[in-house]
Amino acid sequence: LGSQAIRMRLGNNKQRGNGGSNGRMLKMRQAMTDPNYDTYDKLQAQQILSAEANLIDVSIHGEHILEDDDYSGVIGHFCPLNFQVQKDNPPDAPMFRDVVSKSDGCD
Repeated sequence: LGSQAIRMRLGNNKQRGNGGSNGRMLKMRQAMTDPNYDTYDKLQAQQILSAEANLIDVSIHGEHILEDDDYSGVIGHFCPLNFQVQKDNPPDAPMFRDVVSKSDGCD
């Protein structure tokens, strides 16, 4: 995936309605255990679980459902961050949003 940002709808296997969300569901457990699951989705799941891609934002959209064992309409935005820019010059990137803005592919 390189330095591309990943936008995924978070949630379990249940999906209700169209949700009005521009993300798409990444079923982490299924992506990691099903040998026939999409290879690209497996790579995305691996990057998220191994912390190669960092959670940079969470958004909740209009038709969201939050229940005990299910949620939909919640989108997590993941991106591989370059924390080296902060280590090299802390005054130039003092805040998390500065690191995000200086990381390639994290628009």
